[in-house]
Amino acid sequence: MSQAEHKAQATEAICSVSGQIATINNDAATVEVDGQIHFLCGANHVQVLNERLIAAEDGEGTTDPAADPQVGASVWSEGRKKLILIRVDFPDLPGQPFSDTSGTNLIVGLNSFYSEMSYGKTGFVPVGGGSDFTPTLRMPQAASWYGTNHYSNQLRTDARNAATAAGYVLSNYNLDVTCMGAVPGFGWSGLAYVGSAGAWIRGT
Repeated sequence: MSQAEHKAQATEAICSVSGQIATINNDAATVEVDGQIHFLCGANHVQVLNERLIAAEDGEGTTDPAADPQVGASVWSEGRKKLILIRVDFPDLPGQPFSDTSGTNLIVGLNSFYSEMSYGKTGFVPVGGGSDFTPTLRMPQAASWYGTNHYSNQLRTDARNAATAAGYVLSNYNLDVTCMGAVPGFGWSGLAYVGSAGAWIRGT
């Protein structure tokens, strides 16, 4: 069978590595091993498939990567998410944390990274398509007050309240990130909950 015929079959085939439709990333590839055709949703899976087949020959696993148990879809972690970046400043630390262009590029970069790492299972919609960033919103307390007291949760609450007051409907977004300058007292550049919304970016 020719390579063109293999690719034609890939329209309905399942990737032997990810378990997704082989054409999900518009980068379908086929590999023939011992007369058996393996369909892949990206050329980057060739190495993964090779490692699995070698492990199977060594008795470390099944000879059919597609037979690996598949994890059920997660509404929380899969699909394209709507993200809002809430930019904030403070009476004692005024100034925009980053430019509009940087905000747009951040969401584009996150989408590319998550899409690649999840084999196309998750990502972020672009700015203007559902994701957004706010203008810089002034917080009611000084940056030193939040940072010295480790009030990251209060900062998120105040940031969300300010975004709502500015006309943003937060229920339209899956995830929110509070973005700030180099607030003193917080000893991290980024912070986030696992398994629920809420993240912070500081001074980066």
